[in-house]
Amino acid sequence: MHMSSADIDAYFAAQVEPQRSTLEATRAIILELYPDAQQTISYGMPAFTVDGVIVAGLAATKKGISYYPHSGQVLPAAGQAVAAYGQTKGALHAPADKPLPKELIAQLIDIKLAQSQK
Repeated sequence: MHMSSADIDAYFAAQVEPQRSTLEATRAIILELYPDAQQTISYGMPAFTVDGVIVAGLAATKKGISYYPHSGQVLPAAGQAVAAYGQTKGALHAPADKPLPKELIAQLIDIKLAQSQK
């Protein structure tokens, strides 16, 4: 389901600070890296699709934000690059007031796209 950026804005606006600003900053990084990414809602959260593949999802949590690569294989493949962050098999957890680094987001999306082509 394709959503307009206004729909994603509404999702972010419903979040508390500093999560709201961190989510917005993370979205800006994703769109800078992939200007043609489609913004959607997947599993009830903002997500980004590149070439028909959902490559990232974002959600606010009580303590921060979570980044979802929509694959249980992306974070293990990122190895030490994600070691400093809390994580589950399918999510990377970041502090409420600090977006993930641009280089890390690019690496995670690149891993997801490479895995989707296998």
